[in-house]
Amino acid sequence: MSYELVKDELLIAIEKYRRRSIVIRFLKNPIEVIREKPIFIIIFSGLFAVLSVYSLTAYLKIRLYDALLLSFVIAIAPPGLFDYYEKKRIKRVESYFPNLLTDLALSIKAGMSINDAIKIAARGEYGVLTEGVKWIERMMSWGLSFEEALQRFANKYPTPLIKRSISIIVEASKAGGKISDIIEIVAESAREIKMLEKKRSTGAFPYLTICYIAFLVFVGIILVLAHKYIPMLETLAAKSQTAPEVTQVVITSQTVEMYKMLFYHALLMQGIFNGLVAGKLGEGYIVAGFKHAIVLAAIATLAYFMFIM
Repeated sequence: MSYELVKDELLIAIEKYRRRSIVIRFLKNPIEVIREKPIFIIIFSGLFAVLSVYSLTAYLKIRLYDALLLSFVIAIAPPGLFDYYEKKRIKRVESYFPNLLTDLALSIKAGMSINDAIKIAARGEYGVLTEGVKWIERMMSWGLSFEEALQRFANKYPTPLIKRSISIIVEASKAGGKISDIIEIVAESAREIKMLEKKRSTGAFPYLTICYIAFLVFVGIILVLAHKYIPMLETLAAKSQTAPEVTQVVITSQTVEMYKMLFYHALLMQGIFNGLVAGKLGEGYIVAGFKHAIVLAAIATLAYFMFIM
């Protein structure tokens, strides 16, 4: 049996084992598995939302429409929180990456070999990437090439910036370019990308502020209506019970509760859609708005229970 055939069979066996052990890996480290396959958190959220609808309607006797609204907020909570966590993690990882590349480039330009430059970098401090640099040093000491070690490093920290930068360095190194110049150019490019991201985030902040202010203004309007309109309805309801001939329209306590619930629904829906718009304006995609939608829905619920109910 040829070496290539044995290698292929070994890779197939490893892939089968990886797929078979995904449940075990999920139980041990769910965050890592979800990071590889985000579809898991969507499935989890969907099942959680269905269970929420059933529980709210069957046990708490909440109306179906109210249960659907609350379940939607519950369903977007896991993806929203995960997206927030991932963005913070990626930002933290990528913030040290340009400095790491710059130090490697300077060490190689000073006359060191790539192995020595990696050893020097492994003694440095690069935040969450420090352990990854030491991991590169260990892999190269075991006989892996610089390119293979970098590719495994990119698999260990699969952020968009790191994967793109490592791919450029590996391909340029294989093509025979001057590695120190290549790493320095990639480091400068990575630094500029981070600066542009920071500038975009700063530029988007006023739009986020507008979304929050618009929602708070809407909350204020609803509260004014609730405090002016609801007492009037309650007065009419009392008159309808004691002297029906005084009022032309019969107002009951159920009507008052219906209007209170309508105010709550208006607050909740405005909060959800304002949050989604805030995510789209601030970060460029709807999922980023889930966390804003959760915050605004929480404010809407708090306003309802404290000032309207």
